[in-house]
Amino acid sequence: MFLALVALLSAAASAAPDFARISTRDFEDFESCYGSFKGASTVLPKLRTEIPPDDFAAIAHAMGNLADDFADLEKRLSHLMPGADRNLLMQARSLGTEAWEIPQNQTLAYWSGNGPMSVNCFALTKRLGEDLPQGF
Repeated sequence: MFLALVALLSAAASAAPDFARISTRDFEDFESCYGSFKGASTVLPKLRTEIPPDDFAAIAHAMGNLADDFADLEKRLSHLMPGADRNLLMQARSLGTEAWEIPQNQTLAYWSGNGPMSVNCFALTKRLGEDLPQGF
């Protein structure tokens, strides 16, 4: 009985979110990813004529869902790390948008390869979504 209880508690602990894995650097990286997403969101409407209407509608819908997810993650990170340096976070977000402000990068080819977020950003947001507490 005791061993079963220990095994159950061990399994529950390993399935629980690990808030200790989330660092201030994760918050900064997240803000850079959020900035890149925002930049991709700004460029997307300019590409409307280059994308079939049904595809554009699906992409725009998915971008709206991602925007909600990013806003939720940012809120959760802010609650978890209220003392994070807001200037560093704003700089990180600005760095994320910079590439999208370059006119040569406002093309379908660039968007297709870089938008709405990089593989690294996808992995980070996935991890944060799993590890951050819900319900703020």
